[in-house]
Parts: sequence; C-alpha cells; structure tokens
Amino acid sequence: MLTVLRNNDKGKVFEYEELTFLKVNSTQFNLQDFSAYIDAIYIDTGSLDTIQTVLQKIRSNPDNLLFLLPVFAPKSVTNNNHELGLDGKVDNSDFFMAAQRTRSIQEKISHIKAEINTEQFFENQVQIKAIQFAYTRNMPLTPLRNRESKTGYIYPFIDNISSRKQGGLINQLDSAVNKGWMQQELQDKINVCPSCNDTYLHFRDTCSSCGSIDLKYEEIIHHFKCAHVAPKSSFLMNDRLQCPKCDNHLRHIGIDYDKPSEITICNTCSHQSQETHMKAHCVSCGTESDVHEIETRSIYKYSITSLGIQVAIHGNMGTEQEEDNNSTNLVGWQLFQLYKNQETQRSMMLDNNNRFIHVHIQSDMISKLNSNAKDKFRVEMAQIIASYLRPEDIISAENVFNYELILIQPTDYFADDLMQTLQYNIEKMLGDNLQNDKTSVNISWDYLKNLNKQQTG
Repeated sequence: MLTVLRNNDKGKVFEYEELTFLKVNSTQFNLQDFSAYIDAIYIDTGSLDTIQTVLQKIRSNPDNLLFLLPVFAPKSVTNNNHELGLDGKVDNSDFFMAAQRTRSIQEKISHIKAEINTEQFFENQVQIKAIQFAYTRNMPLTPLRNRESKTGYIYPFIDNISSRKQGGLINQLDSAVNKGWMQQELQDKINVCPSCNDTYLHFRDTCSSCGSIDLKYEEIIHHFKCAHVAPKSSFLMNDRLQCPKCDNHLRHIGIDYDKPSEITICNTCSHQSQETHMKAHCVSCGTESDVHEIETRSIYKYSITSLGIQVAIHGNMGTEQEEDNNSTNLVGWQLFQLYKNQETQRSMMLDNNNRFIHVHIQSDMISKLNSNAKDKFRVEMAQIIASYLRPEDIISAENVFNYELILIQPTDYFADDLMQTLQYNIEKMLGDNLQNDKTSVNISWDYLKNLNKQQTG
C-alpha cells in the first residue's frame, strides 16, 4: 500500500513496504533536500527527454548515496530499461517489483564505505562511479546499439554521469581494466572514420584509374572452341551470343563457353580493369578514405572484478597503485590485504592452486637509509618484481624489507621458475649495488587456501 508522507510542487514522498520513494515529474527538485530519507526515485512521466534529464541529474551527483539511488519509470515508457539506464519500470499503483529491486540495490549500497573524492581528476571519479554502479547493480556495463551515437553504441550509465563525449569516458573504463578493477568481454568491432571517428561509413568501389564511383560491371566470356576471351557485350548480336572472332554461336554455358570473371568499366574515363579501389565515404563529415586508413575499434562489455569490488567498497586506500608505478600489478598495501583475504576464501571454496609468495630482504645498509630513500627503494624493488608477473598476478610492499605476491592459477613450472629468478636477480642486484653489506633474500610460498589454516593453527 502506498502512503503519502510529503507532497509539494517539486516532488511527492511516499512509503511502500517501509521503503521511501521520491516521485518527480520534472527536473525541478533538489536531491539534497531528500537525501536523508529516500530509498529510491520514481520518475512519473512518459517523456523520454525528461526521464533522461532526471537520470543525468541523479547519476552526475558526486555523492554516492545519491548517484547510486535506484531509479524507476512508468511501464508505459516504451524504451528498454537498460537503454535508458533505469533500474526498472513499474505500474503507478504496484511497486512490489520496485521494492524488491530497491532492497537488493540498497543492501549493496550499505556496504560501500568509500566516498567519491571530488578533488580527484574527473576521469578517476568516472572509474570509481562505474565500479560502484556495477557492484550495486550486480551487472556489467553493457554496450547498447544506438544510431545517434557516433560509435553506434552507448553505455547508458556512462551517458548519464556526464555531458562529455562518451569516447573519452569509455577510455576510463579501459583504464579501470588496466588497474584490474574491471574485465572486458568483446561484443563487436567497428570501423571509424579517421577524420571524425564516426561509424557512418559507406564502402564503395572506385575506378583504379580516376577514382570515380560511376562504374558498371560486365561478365567476361571465354569461348572454348577458339579460346577468345572478351566482355559479354562484344559477343551480343541480336540478343544472341556470337563469337566476334570465329562467328560461331554460343548456346550452352559449360559446353560452348564459360564466364571466368567480370570486368569493371568506368563510365567517367572508360578505363577497363578487373581491379577496383575500395574506399570509405564518411556520411557525417564527407571524408573519403582508403580502406587501410580506416581504424577498427573494439566494443566491450565491462564487468567488475573481485579487486574492483574491494575498491568499490573501501576505496583505493589513498592510491590504487604505488606512486611512480607504471605496472598494473602493483597495488597499495591495505588494498592488497583485502584482496588477499577475499582470494584466500575463494581458493578454499574452489580448492584451486593460487599461490601466495613472501619475499623478505635483510640488509644493514638499507635499514640505515632515511625514509625518502627507503620509499624510493621499496617502490623500485616492487616494480622490478612486478615486471616478472603476468597481468592477472598482483604484488604489494609492506615496507622496504617485505613484499607479498599472489599468483592466480599459475603452473608449477611458472611459479617455481619465478621464485628462482627472483632469488637470483634480487641477490645479484643487492650484491652489485650494496657492496660490503651483509644481505640476504628469503623467498617462501604456500597455497592461498592454506593461509587461514596457518593463522588459526
């Protein structure tokens, strides 16, 4: 049963099954006025433009308690839910489905401790928003066909969080993939104009001599008896085929003659050739391009990873990667511990062979370095170790002496070879750079699934 709690010209607040909904029919409302007590928003209009504008107003808000709010619209709206970026459509008098969906989303929202840092670059905010939205909706960010988009595809959530062009924002999803927060699944490949990046291209044959598109195509006839080969038009006499070389009539294809190929004749310059030049004409900007100049791009579906879930909930712990680090394998210590705990539980459940490796360095000279020098050494050492890892593996440095690694489903050969390589190279590097110093390198390992047993044993 719907119970109206508050009603004014900017919105109606009502309750359904102990959930509070804000009903609006225009953009004339202030989210902050209702932020303390609403659980979801119902856009009570059939206007697609209004729905889209309200969604943009909500999703562009920097407060994750607001931009993550579930949003619904009437069933009468014809567009697909996901095409608009809605969480569902409901009957004006029956909010049962909306209540179920709202509870599911709000439960996930309650897990989130990380807030959007508005002092970050906008691109970083996009990445955090994307993984938080994917986490709370328990669904990937999926591209949808849309002719109004230059690429032919849109990502509704990305479209709603900013008025900026989607192309640059999609690059931020790729950056999230590089950080290990999301993973890609190929959905399509598109051809784009090298001038304006639009996909509205017409591919057409052009004359290999003058470039004209005014071409006609004619079959080539090969007369078996006298071996004469020429365009079909030269064989036509009174609507019958007659060889212009020997004057014999051609009656049966396969017996008297065949058609081995066709020839292209340019109506502009009369050039004849069996080869044409394929070009792409951009309908949007008019650019004419050779095929080899056309760029092919991939369209992906983006799903959140286990590491991305931790970042969505807890934030990036001040840094999603170590400063001055170009490796996507190297992450901050707190985030690594969260990831390790989660992967340990997963390894126990799946009984897999994920490995945990601990690298301990002992050095008198390193222990005497000042804090800045120690930080520099720690980052450089972590980067060196990370350079030996695969994309799916991860490393973090607790301090200048201790480094922890997680190897995801490694072969025994790879894991053993990695430890031997690290042992030799680290010892050699320390020996070459810290002469007359007593150093040691100890590398130990275990399966992740055994870590809990060690802690409780």
